[in-house]
Amino acid sequence: MKKTSTIGFLLVVWLIMGLVPAYAENGSSKNKPEKERQEKSETKELKAQARLTRSLSRGLSGDDVRTIQEWLARDKDVYPEGIISGYYGALTEKAIKKFQKKHGIEQVGIVGPKTRAQLERIFAKLERKLTNAGINPSPLEAVFNGMLASSSLATSTGSTGHKLILCHNGSGSISVDVHAIAAHLKHGDTVGFCGGTATTTDKTVPTIYTVTAAPSVATATVSWLTNEPANAKVWYATALDVMASPTRASVSDLSLSTSRTLNLSGLSANTQYYFLAVSADASGNTATSTSNLYTFTTSSLTLTSITAVPASTTATVSWQTNVATDSVVHYATSTPVLSAPGYATSSSASLVTSHSLGLSNLATSSTYYYFVVSKDAVNNTATSSESSFLTAAN
Repeated sequence: MKKTSTIGFLLVVWLIMGLVPAYAENGSSKNKPEKERQEKSETKELKAQARLTRSLSRGLSGDDVRTIQEWLARDKDVYPEGIISGYYGALTEKAIKKFQKKHGIEQVGIVGPKTRAQLERIFAKLERKLTNAGINPSPLEAVFNGMLASSSLATSTGSTGHKLILCHNGSGSISVDVHAIAAHLKHGDTVGFCGGTATTTDKTVPTIYTVTAAPSVATATVSWLTNEPANAKVWYATALDVMASPTRASVSDLSLSTSRTLNLSGLSANTQYYFLAVSADASGNTATSTSNLYTFTTSSLTLTSITAVPASTTATVSWQTNVATDSVVHYATSTPVLSAPGYATSSSASLVTSHSLGLSNLATSSTYYYFVVSKDAVNNTATSSESSFLTAAN
């Protein structure tokens, strides 16, 4: 009996020291060369998965930038905006500087070897550990995002790091350091209190696809599809780095649907815009398109079919516009019109596409010069060149 008790005591000590989790992960004891080989293989696999093989800085784009943004978004103190676009803009640079400050790295806003290694160590190590153990890491997202205090499954953090509540083989709830989670889950423990709710919340972001934009002069319609019901938001600006632009604007629809259409208004004519399409599902998982991938150019405000039909002391000037605008005609008996003494103006504030204005009190048998001006609701303006007409004799 004494020998059995001694073995039991040693087993408990072994558990406390974390040797059993290590044994569980490896499956059996291994010699040092074999263990080193596996560690090198896992490191190579991790690097291939993360695709972090280059230094990253503002202006770059790609899957590696998206990976960095996904990791940073898990820490709301560092990257509260959480935009996953694949484009390294001002917000990503700001988040990297916060991350570097938090971890004692020089705050240069560039992902170099030191920052890359720290990001992998913090955000990828446990995820890889769980994956290698055959466990889906998605339910443990709260472990990664540094916000365990807001979770009912979290306990205190101390010198050993974050801990999580697990139901131990259905017999009772235990507090486990994150570094031992993989072994516990592999041997049948579940996340959460026994009899409670595990962290099975949906953590899969929607997929955004078939993004299109149909621009006009001062408006545009942006549409896309998602693989699950989600809300919709469009950020847009005339700068490539949409979220860093001080003039960026947005429009949104909080209803959940798989087919999204949003109307942008107040745009400038003949101008290129960049935009982000954003959709979040019912669980708050957010997908964002890439800012430097989607763009459109608004069309120009055009004046067509300009004609003047004169009588002896009156004339009617008509024209067409491609969007609704107001109507103005400036006219005089000499050119340039606006420099002529006593030039006159006829106008209408009604927004229409078919325009017709009457000119009165004209002199008979006289040549008049005129031009038309049209302005839409957001002040896009088109002005014609000068033309002329001759009034009839009495």
